[in-house]
Amino acid sequence: MAEYTYGMNTHLYENIFKIANKLLKDYDITSFPIGINIIEEIIYDYGYNIEYFDNCKRSCVLGNCVICGKKDNEDERRITLSHELGHILIHCTNQLENEKLQLDKQESQVEAFILYFLIPDFEIENNLNMSMYEMTSYFGVDEKLIKKRLKYYKKSIRHKYE
Repeated sequence: MAEYTYGMNTHLYENIFKIANKLLKDYDITSFPIGINIIEEIIYDYGYNIEYFDNCKRSCVLGNCVICGKKDNEDERRITLSHELGHILIHCTNQLENEKLQLDKQESQVEAFILYFLIPDFEIENNLNMSMYEMTSYFGVDEKLIKKRLKYYKKSIRHKYE
């Protein structure tokens, strides 16, 4: 299992970008949308189980278990599992014991992870000519996430130097 932590002197969101890209590379993820089975495999590789429940309204990580509601929509399940994977990779605290401000910060970090992982820079660069509908289908996420990711991408100068 690869190491996904970086020095604290590097900007946090750059670390999250690196974590997502290292994961994509280590698991040789080159086709999109990322399969749910691949995300589940990564979670299992980190020593976590996944439990799906019919009446579970919110997903979370408890101990070594990812708890999720059963989602009829595959795209929602992809986003939910990626969200919890982000918590596994970025945070090592019990969310149930955190203050609201800390939770808001963690959720913001995990949202950045989802965007970098499910919609990576190299795929945006290859598909900038796609319509919004084509991008949602290609990446397996909703329009809101695509718009947010494109905003991150356009603000970033990282891709201009690679």
